[in-house]
Amino acid sequence: MTLLANLKCLRCLTARLTSPEQLLLKNEQGLRRPLLSHRGFASSANKRDQSKYQHGERKRGKGHHKQEKKVKIFNGSIRPELPESLYGRSQEVRYDSRRSGQRQPKTWIPPKPSHDTTNPEQDAELVAWEKGSKVYPPDMPAFEAALKANDRVGAWLKFRDIIVDEGERTKLTIPQLTKLMKLLVQHDPPKTEFMYQVFGMMKQLGLSPTTQIFNLLMRAHAQERNVAEARRVLTDLVAAGLQPDMHTYNLFMKMYIESDNLDAAVRFFNRMVEEGVAPDVMSYNTLISGFAAADQPEMAWKYYEEMTDLGYEPNAVTYTHLIKMHAAHQDMEASERWFTELKRKKIAPDSFIYAALMGGYARLGNNERVKELFREMVDAGLTPDRHIYTIALHAKTKVGDVEGAIQDIREMLKVEIQPDSVTYQSLASALCSAGRVLDAENLLIEMRRNGNQIFPSIYRTIIEAYANAGQVEDAARVLEQMQLDGTPVNVAMLNVVLEAAARTFNTEVMETYWDKLRLGIAPGVKPNARSYGIVLEGYIVVNNATAATRIFNDMIQANIEPEPKVSVALIDANVRSRRLVQAVSVLSRMRRSAKSDVHSVGQAFMDHREEFERLMMTMGQEIEKSNVSAEKKLDVSPVERREVLHKCDLVIALYEALTSGDAAPPEQAYRYAMDAHRRRGDPINTVRIFTDLHRLKEQSAIDITAPTVTMLLRTALEFKLDKVAREAVKLVENAKLPLDKDGYAAVLQLLARSGMTSKIMSTMLDMVNAGYPLDGELYSKIVRSLRETRSGSTGEQKKSLRNVEGTLSKFVEEHFPEMLEDVEKEEQEFRQSLLP
Repeated sequence: MTLLANLKCLRCLTARLTSPEQLLLKNEQGLRRPLLSHRGFASSANKRDQSKYQHGERKRGKGHHKQEKKVKIFNGSIRPELPESLYGRSQEVRYDSRRSGQRQPKTWIPPKPSHDTTNPEQDAELVAWEKGSKVYPPDMPAFEAALKANDRVGAWLKFRDIIVDEGERTKLTIPQLTKLMKLLVQHDPPKTEFMYQVFGMMKQLGLSPTTQIFNLLMRAHAQERNVAEARRVLTDLVAAGLQPDMHTYNLFMKMYIESDNLDAAVRFFNRMVEEGVAPDVMSYNTLISGFAAADQPEMAWKYYEEMTDLGYEPNAVTYTHLIKMHAAHQDMEASERWFTELKRKKIAPDSFIYAALMGGYARLGNNERVKELFREMVDAGLTPDRHIYTIALHAKTKVGDVEGAIQDIREMLKVEIQPDSVTYQSLASALCSAGRVLDAENLLIEMRRNGNQIFPSIYRTIIEAYANAGQVEDAARVLEQMQLDGTPVNVAMLNVVLEAAARTFNTEVMETYWDKLRLGIAPGVKPNARSYGIVLEGYIVVNNATAATRIFNDMIQANIEPEPKVSVALIDANVRSRRLVQAVSVLSRMRRSAKSDVHSVGQAFMDHREEFERLMMTMGQEIEKSNVSAEKKLDVSPVERREVLHKCDLVIALYEALTSGDAAPPEQAYRYAMDAHRRRGDPINTVRIFTDLHRLKEQSAIDITAPTVTMLLRTALEFKLDKVAREAVKLVENAKLPLDKDGYAAVLQLLARSGMTSKIMSTMLDMVNAGYPLDGELYSKIVRSLRETRSGSTGEQKKSLRNVEGTLSKFVEEHFPEMLEDVEKEEQEFRQSLLP
């Protein structure tokens, strides 16, 4: 039973397509637009075609043979000289594709095509055609001969002569125009603009385009990877009353496969079956190749089985895809089974099949099997091409057979096959692996001489080989040559040179290329994390902690987090250089880094614990003597404030590091950390540290001193933490914590805020008994605290606080009159200071 017996009737495709775009050709005026010349056929996209289309020479009198290199001057027009041997002229009809015959006065001014691609090297030709192209008498036999010879340039020129003659152009037929469009679509890239002009002339002559014509237009857009235009042509095909055929569906499937849209390709295949169009082997091969390339072997196998179940015989292309699929997964046993299967079916393996097999074995380093397949291919009468030779060479380089690889190059040159860049890349890698770096560098000279493109990877291979051998200057020289050749330099290549310089302690080269990288050696090339790490370590190993710290700070500013091991090494370097403050700065940054772990931070600190403890004590004392506070007083300069706050950060970092170990730090460390947080405006962490300290006291691990208690009380007082104040006063009383003069003063002010008269009076007595005298300044602070609280109160509470102040005043007047005398004296001095 055939496939079509089970398929549904053909339905119109219009309903399932997206809304059609503008019509292919809008009006008759658009159809008769001037036709373009042949310029652009020698496209730079395909250098082989640059020498294909040499036109025949006509004698035009003296001076006609005047020429310059590859350009001939002919009747005022400048045309490229192209080899005549590639024309393939017919023996039955001789024609001159340079347009023989007398000139007609008619001149066409061609518009600039939107789809055409010109060769920038032929500016002279372009200028001549823009000034005015010459048209010659029509020559239908020559046109037919050019079509027969598959000469697209000659056929296009003769077609252009024919269409300007109203009588001759009516003789054009659909088969002729179809063949011309086939030739135009075969160009690389396709001459899409010319094809549309042939299509327009077809419509102008009243010739109905066939499905094949539309397929050729869609094929041109597919080669340009312009899916939208291809779909528009499909819409025009349906609008013209034609139906898509198998080739239409295959074309779209291949186009979607090449654009990595497998789902769309499968949808087109399913619609093809639903519409009653029978697929062919090419349809299945397209799907098999797509799924094989997408690493979906189960789907490729599914469509292979479906193809064989329907009675289709796999061809060489099918087996090529299957062999490549298994070879990509290093399943050469399965690839060999398919190879045996195609031989059993009397299908002669072609070069693509041999290339697929040899490539798989080459990747596995099985050079012997590659040699066997190469000999088998030659014995079968197949001529190895550049790709086959490159695979064979790559197989030898994988096993270190450098001499064999060089012999393959000689064989290629012997049969006039020029090695390409991929071939040279494989050989260069092998030479570098064998330690023959200079020979690999000499390949660059040969590639320049032969006009091969030198990939950046070839340069990198050579640069890395020199770098690994410790030849930093040679690596730098190749990098400079790479820039001179115009090959883009990336940060990875610069990192190779930087690393080699750092490893060999060559700071001069390292600094040179670091400056180039930092200042922008090329557009878009900037230092990455690896670059910073290399240079930082390079300075560390030569014990230049100053430069290393500078790089570290630049790294932070660039929002790049250093690796923990680099930070630890920098801490060690700074400690060795007695740059303890810088070491703590790195430690502080390390603690905040998401990359750092507790172990690495702790280890970095414990290695230098004694030095860091002494540093913390020194900086803590300096902070205590400063006037910087969270209130941002005006009598402190911005510079001093920044310096003190930076020290606060370092003290906090040191405290965190000290408390992360097993041994508790000195009690002063807690106080200095509390003070740092307080001056930073962070009362929460100040209280947290005191809580941790009190917990250690309860465990009899440490004693709390009076200055530390005072720090807690001052924090509660400054930040008006009423709840903390009450708990702190209660803790001092219950735990009998020691107080100094400032501590008693803070307690009295906190009690005044609460309006606790009896507590205030008893604390004043305790303060005197402890040997701390009362003075007018303290009394003023107590009264000020009472009045601040009263100003924010209402009703009975306000009245109660007024009574507290009165009671306190009487108590002081009775027991400590000297306090009132001090207050009165201070007020008199203040009033006198206001007098002129």
